[in-house]
Formats: sequence, C-alpha cells, structure tokens
Amino acid sequence: MAKKECPNLFVTELRPGSVDTNMMKGEGHFWISSSVQASKLACTAILKKKKLQYISSKWRLIGILLRILALVE
Repeated sequence: MAKKECPNLFVTELRPGSVDTNMMKGEGHFWISSSVQASKLACTAILKKKKLQYISSKWRLIGILLRILALVE
C-alpha cells in the first residue's frame, strides 16, 4: 500500500549478525563485525536501494542454509 502512495519509497531490510557493541561484551561470540564495518555495509545497501542486506556477508550463508532447511521439512 505504501508503494502505491509513495512510489519513490525504498525499504532496505538489514539483518545484523554479531556486531561489536557494548551489548556484545564477553566470550563465545563468532563472526563479529566491527560497528564501523556494519554501518558501512548498511549505508552502502541503502544507497544502492537493496531490498535485503546481511551484516556481515558471512551471515548470508547461514540465511541461505536456514531457508533450505525450512524447505526440506
């Protein structure tokens, strides 16, 4: 509905993995992205008007695997 009312509207879905923030203190985290890297990826995706962006790209693999597993069940 929003697309009909505002055709110039673009939405980028950001799916963050582990981003190094104050909340991520401690051990046991893997594939942690720096907050600078995460913000660069997010800004680039928004400027390119992408529909979906994983933060970081390593998490794209996990997303693909989860979609495949959901189809198998």
